[in-house]
Parts: sequence; C-alpha cells; structure tokens
Amino acid sequence: MWLLLLSATLAVLAVLASAASAASAAVAPKPNFVFILGDDWGYGDVGAYRTLLNHGIDQPATPNLDRMAKEGTTFWNFHTLGAECSPSRASWMTGRSPSDKAVGINLVIGNHETNVGKGCADWVNLSTPTVFSTMSKAGYSVGHFGKWHMGDSPANATAGIPAAPSLDKYGIDSFKCYVCNAPDPESTIHLYATSDMWFPSNSSKLIVGDAIKFISAAQAEKKPFYLNVRGKALIVCTRMFVLGCLC
Repeated sequence: MWLLLLSATLAVLAVLASAASAASAAVAPKPNFVFILGDDWGYGDVGAYRTLLNHGIDQPATPNLDRMAKEGTTFWNFHTLGAECSPSRASWMTGRSPSDKAVGINLVIGNHETNVGKGCADWVNLSTPTVFSTMSKAGYSVGHFGKWHMGDSPANATAGIPAAPSLDKYGIDSFKCYVCNAPDPESTIHLYATSDMWFPSNSSKLIVGDAIKFISAAQAEKKPFYLNVRGKALIVCTRMFVLGCLC
C-alpha cells in the first residue's frame, strides 16, 4: 500500500511541478531589445577593445560603451557580411547574405538607375522575413529611429517603377528616419530634417529623444519592444577623428 501511496504522491508532485513550471513560463516577461548601430566604426574605435592604447590614447574615448561592455558580453571574433552601409544593414535586417536573391543589396544603393548599374535591388523584398516582421508577429512593439538606407528611391511613373516601401510596410510600428521614404510623400512627420545644416550636430539628441519616447510608450502599454537606434553623429565623429579631431 505504501508503495502505491508513494507512487501517487510522486505523480501528484510531478503534475504540480509541471503546472508551476508552465505557469512560470506563462508569466515570464519577454526580453526587450535595443540595437544601437555604430555606423562606420571598427572595433578599434571602442575603448573596451583596448586597441586605442596602441595609438597613445590612455583615456577611454567611449566610457559609456566601455561600461556596457564591462557589464555585459564583449565579442572578440566577429565578421561583417558587408563593409558598406546598405548591404550590412540589409544583412542585419534579414539574417541573410546581402547577395542572397531575397535581399539583393550587395552594394550601397541609391536611385533606380544607380541600383541597376550595380546589379542591386531597389529595396529589400517585402516578402522576405526580417527581424521586424518576426518581432511584430511575436507581439513586440517595433521601432526604428535614425538612418535607414535600405530603399529610398522615388517612384517613376513613366518607367512604371514604384517608390521604395516606407518602414511601416516591414512591420515597424513607430519610426522616424532619413535616407528613407515616408508613408505619406506630402508629410515630413516621419522624416528627419537632414537639410538643416545643424542636423548632424543635433542628430543624437533628436534620435535618442525619439527612441526614449518610444520605449516609454511601449512600457506604458506593457508591451515588450524591439528598437533600432541608428545615429548620424557616429559617422560624422569617425570622419572627424580621421581628420585629426577626437570627438
């Protein structure tokens, strides 16, 4: 009899443990993701990799990034699928090689004529799965703020060529960008004013400010979020550094 009771008790405990595990998994919050792209940077431009010491710079040039590296994980063996703007972004967006037929952006893209000459697509095919579409389907609030450069060609009615899709077509809920197309060609609400001569100087404040607003809105809605932050000052700073001015 005791053997039967023991078996029954173990069975009940197993069921309870399984139920508790399932309940725990059901209420476990989904992680949030913030992808900050350091455009045109090499690993030598970040203090955490210590390569700056070889050039006589003994103070951290990137203290916030260095702190994040110390508190997180630093990768020492990595590769890029495209050492230029558009192809590398398209690869991160899709998880595919930029020369993949579903991507077709193996060089920096521009207008349609330029893209044809380079053998590139005008934009990433909307049917290609992306991190945006995947996260959106998983119930995430998806945001992108900053540079796009994966399709901003205008429509050409004469040639029968449509305009490159706006970001919402890829499953992005909230966005403001440049080198991109807006949902409404007559509205600039989704576009940064790159014609403003002070935009490069103010871009970090504008882009980060919009990103923080997006995070606050997602938290208010109690939704997990995936966020792209693509700054312009990162590019400008790197170019100034090359010219001899440390940012």
